[in-house]
Amino acid sequence: MATSAVELERLVLLEERAVVHGLDCERVDRAELNRREPNVRGLGALFIPSTGIVDYPEVARKLAEIAGMDIDVQIIPFRGEYFELPDTKSDYVSHLTYPVPDPTLAFLGVHLTTTINGGITVGPNAVLGLAREGYPKFSVDLKDVGRYLRFPGCGSG
Repeated sequence: MATSAVELERLVLLEERAVVHGLDCERVDRAELNRREPNVRGLGALFIPSTGIVDYPEVARKLAEIAGMDIDVQIIPFRGEYFELPDTKSDYVSHLTYPVPDPTLAFLGVHLTTTINGGITVGPNAVLGLAREGYPKFSVDLKDVGRYLRFPGCGSG
């Protein structure tokens, strides 16, 4: 969803990229956005009917079953912290709702996501995970941090 003239320009570029990649996408103006999502404010948006949500633990389990995966990458974990809307707001939006990305920022921005269970999350912020398996806040594993720093894919080079 675009909320400024600059974001509208970026929205046009996103639409062009969607078409190049074969996605069915529809640009909607402010009035149509308001009709489809009365709780969302913006000058326009892209409606992409093929977007959806997945049960990520199930995806990960399926990927783990596949043989012959040559993994030459390292994941630098970021923890996204989300706020879950109360059940009384589970109909607040009916589509995945994202701001137009800002190319000067590394992340998507705050968005509304419908969940597998019928709820809605708002977020995320992004916090560097200082431990690969450190899910609680303030978890640190110095060995993991050292691995991040030694990996040749890190840095400006």
